[in-house]
Amino acid sequence: MGGVALPIAERIVVERAHATLEIGADMKSQQVREWLDQGRNLVTLVTNLREVREALPDILAANNSEKVRESRQNLKTEISSISNIFPSVMSVSVLHPESGRVVVSTEPAFQGRIRASEPYFIKGREALFVSGVHYSLGREAPLITVSAPVTGGKGDRLAVIEAQLNLADLQVTLNNETGPGEISRSYIIDSRGLYLTSPSRVSAAPLRVKANSEGVRRVLAGEGGFARYDDPSGEPVAGVYRWLGDESIGLLVEIDQSAITDRIRTVWLAIAIATFGLAVLVIPIARRLATWLGQPLAEIADTAEALRGGDLSRRVPDRVQDEIGQLATAFNGMTEELERSYNTLGSLLEESTTGQQRAEAKLASVVDTATDAIISADGNARVIMFNQAAERMLGCTAAEAFGIPVGVFVPETSCQPAPIGGGIPDGFRLHEPETVHDTIARRRDGSSFPAEISVSYAEVMNDTILTVILRDITERKKAAAELAQLNEDLERRVDERTSELQDTQFELLKRERLATLGQLTATVSHEIRNPLGAMRTTLYTLETRLKGSPPVIQKSIERLKRSVKRCDGIIDELLDFSRVRQPEPESTPLDEWLADVLDEQEVPENVSLRFEPGLGGRQVAVDRERLRRAVINVVENGAQAIESNGGAGQVTVSTVAQGGNVEIRIADNGPGISEEEARRIFEPLFSTKTFGVGLGLAITRQIVEQHGGVVLVESDPAGGETCFIFRLPVHAEEAVEA
Repeated sequence: MGGVALPIAERIVVERAHATLEIGADMKSQQVREWLDQGRNLVTLVTNLREVREALPDILAANNSEKVRESRQNLKTEISSISNIFPSVMSVSVLHPESGRVVVSTEPAFQGRIRASEPYFIKGREALFVSGVHYSLGREAPLITVSAPVTGGKGDRLAVIEAQLNLADLQVTLNNETGPGEISRSYIIDSRGLYLTSPSRVSAAPLRVKANSEGVRRVLAGEGGFARYDDPSGEPVAGVYRWLGDESIGLLVEIDQSAITDRIRTVWLAIAIATFGLAVLVIPIARRLATWLGQPLAEIADTAEALRGGDLSRRVPDRVQDEIGQLATAFNGMTEELERSYNTLGSLLEESTTGQQRAEAKLASVVDTATDAIISADGNARVIMFNQAAERMLGCTAAEAFGIPVGVFVPETSCQPAPIGGGIPDGFRLHEPETVHDTIARRRDGSSFPAEISVSYAEVMNDTILTVILRDITERKKAAAELAQLNEDLERRVDERTSELQDTQFELLKRERLATLGQLTATVSHEIRNPLGAMRTTLYTLETRLKGSPPVIQKSIERLKRSVKRCDGIIDELLDFSRVRQPEPESTPLDEWLADVLDEQEVPENVSLRFEPGLGGRQVAVDRERLRRAVINVVENGAQAIESNGGAGQVTVSTVAQGGNVEIRIADNGPGISEEEARRIFEPLFSTKTFGVGLGLAITRQIVEQHGGVVLVESDPAGGETCFIFRLPVHAEEAVEA
């Protein structure tokens, strides 16, 4: 009995080790594929990002303007935030579709490098491509590169996205223990037998050392299975080996042969003890039963073992007619019934599974191809379904979103938990079917965006299912804001144009009035100058004839002469103001010219005239005669103000360069100008004097403005210095010098 049990025990231990390693190999294979899927999913996500397509025209521009640099930095930040979600991704780069130049990369050292000759660039220009494992000299580590093209709306190629995957993360996963108490080792090799990840007992740099064992030989031959052999370090092991064709790598999961041997020895010892005890008790009985039961019972046992292994076609031979024969017949009948039931159940299960798979595939196709984000949550408002549009819109994969409260993405009172089987609670806000409203949605990274939301609820198997549909309306909001800004700009431009038209109309009216005034002034001055000429001639005759006459007569003649001269001056002012004559500028050393003008100017005895030059011989383009009239007008006004104040004073004329202008400053220390007078002194016909018509300062401003300048007044109304400033632009000077 022990002799029969011992081989069975050894077979069971080996099969258990085999099954354990197969399960470990399944898990490791899935982990390798999921690890690669992170790179595929990242590249697919980046190529579908609207922000990437919108930024590419600026990023691929040949210039290095501030706008281009800003666009590149913004895209780098966007890609970095996405790559952080995928731990296996080391770097993400955007390549020029023709030259292969790296234009944006999360790895600063890659910026500007050329990848045109790399296979992953050449094949990634056409479709999604996963490279074999290759050694990176820059990183001194093995990498797998995933690449894919970014295409425009017309199918044109805009760029190539490249992501590098780090095998160090995969090494950690494969080094985890697998099996009930035994220490197993998992490692992968490439098609040349070089280690990509090494087992714990082998010290090997990736892609530097070649593995050598029977398991490695078989897996490189494309085989898969279980065997006992010596591992690359020479230790006897039992291992499962698989060739992962899609990834072009081999996976080996191994356990020390000593662990299996120890387990077999333990089982042998237990069987030996049990056999010895049973032999002492049941040997006499066993001899008698062996004769009675014999071969029929052994056949029933073998058939039962086959049934347990899944072979429902086995039957017990019907050789005897006694109780054992009846037992065999009943056992065969039960087996036939079990086989029929199993076949029927398999057909029903296959039909049900096929129908369910078709329905699920249709539903998944509709949900995943929807352009709006669709999120389903259970009665506790936790995510149970997350379509592809939701992944793109909210920056979170379906696997990461599963089980997260839906309020993380849509912080609305309508998305609160509901008691299972309790219907829609009062705390839920249920909108009418097909109605939407605006809200603020949040991405996984915490950023937010405006969205349209539709929320609905349904009772499914005594559970409340919440469905949220989101539509990103960022572009719509932006368009509305731009439209509002355009309306505002249009209103502003209309106001500006209206103001310009009003100013133009006022200027035309002013010119028309000046033209009319000029015609009237010319006529009146002609009519007045004739009698004034006669008066001047008569005064000359009287002055000649009345020489030596009494002082009273001489004084009257002088008064008449001054009055005639004043009338001539008034006529000249009227003519100057009414005639709109453009200046004729010529290059003039302003300081030297002003000195000559002031030397010729006569002022009262109690008034001193001082000149302070500050331009150092600078040439300025001015109409000398016109500007002379403006300077003399202000100097005479200052002298008259000091004289009327009844004391001595000073008129100071100075020049200074101020920014892009030159200034002529004419200051006096007379009685000052009140605020009311300061607002009106440049109005035609306004005067505070008892003589004159009030055109002097109006003509002065007209002359300065014709030079492209402006006249400013600074005065202390309480008495003190009054300063008139002629600010002339320098561009006039530059135009003459050019």
